[in-house]
Amino acid sequence: MDNYQFVRSRIPERYLKAFYGALPEGVHLILVTQLVNPVPRAIVGDAQVNHIRKEHLDFDTADIPAYYGQLGLRLTGEQAEWIRRFTGGWAAGVYLTALAYSEAGTLQAVNDVEALIRATVWDKLSGADRLFLLRLCNFDSFDLETARFLNETDWIDANILDMLERNGFVWHDMGERRYYIHSILQLYVKKEFDACSGVFRERVLRLTAQWHEKQGNNFLALRYYALIGDFRAALSLPLATSDFSSNASAENRKLLLSVLDRCPPEIRAEFPRAMIVFAFALFIYNETERVVAL
Repeated sequence: MDNYQFVRSRIPERYLKAFYGALPEGVHLILVTQLVNPVPRAIVGDAQVNHIRKEHLDFDTADIPAYYGQLGLRLTGEQAEWIRRFTGGWAAGVYLTALAYSEAGTLQAVNDVEALIRATVWDKLSGADRLFLLRLCNFDSFDLETARFLNETDWIDANILDMLERNGFVWHDMGERRYYIHSILQLYVKKEFDACSGVFRERVLRLTAQWHEKQGNNFLALRYYALIGDFRAALSLPLATSDFSSNASAENRKLLLSVLDRCPPEIRAEFPRAMIVFAFALFIYNETERVVAL
């Protein structure tokens, strides 16, 4: 069960405990999860459960040359220790250094993870592949319907689908029919996106906002409309106070205040219903003086 942090609120721990307790010998239930607080006591605290933590998955100085050897690459002990320090033993980082080393024949070209991603992944993509990923860089995962909408097309080229299947930093969940981008590739693509022309960035951010609006994710739509300064579109959203209360955070407080500060008074006056919702949102953040002013 992957991404357990997303389903733990829907599957009570006692159900899981009853389930794995009834499994026949030799059959195991494996939960993969990001760090969750608190750690599920009913699971991790059980004597029947093996808790595999991050440190068990890190590559040490002995693991790295063994892994390289499976790829047909030889390392000295000094090189293996350098890679361990450089990557922190992180599997994706070790994989990237192996890609760079296999092509350059030296570790001298390896100086940071961003350079590794650029050399081993980004520079090898076609222009169409790059454009596809740039348009979807604000999504942790996407299906083909999302991809078509963001790329403003009715179909996705077979070469792009092939790239997604072959790329070691994209995972295709066949059951969900979704593609998941590894965080280090997504962060790199976002940097490339930030360097694109303002016209292109605005178009992609608008499409991103429109997609979230279409899916009923009004708070996310607000965020992207605010990024491009389209306050009429932002205030036209059917926002509710619950959109703000369920997304309460320091970052979203900053977003709320930014929209109110940057939106011209004449546009705010066009949307009295939205202003009532925003006033309640200010109340949630204890912005008493601003509530009164609004």
